[in-house]
Amino acid sequence: MDNLDVLPDGSIWAGCHTKRLSFVAHSKDASKLSPSEVVRVLPLKNGGYDVARVYQNDGKELSGSSVAASCKNRLLVGAIYENFFLDGTLPPGKSLEDARR
Repeated sequence: MDNLDVLPDGSIWAGCHTKRLSFVAHSKDASKLSPSEVVRVLPLKNGGYDVARVYQNDGKELSGSSVAASCKNRLLVGAIYENFFLDGTLPPGKSLEDARR
């Protein structure tokens, strides 16, 4: 996990490197893909946490995700070695919670 984003509700969003050796290879050669994953950790009122994978890709869309942020129906995902970020916007009336189900 890298560059954690903490929202006012206490949820934590993280861009993750799911395969470290693939990430190291990608850092040396951009043509070698590194999987991307975004995880949301939500603290529960009774203690404990709800951990949800909200995005996962083999690296073709975005290689080696390192940061994620969410706001309403939008998810932004960035990576260290990419010159762009993913902008995932859900249709009106849908939320990231709907997408997770």
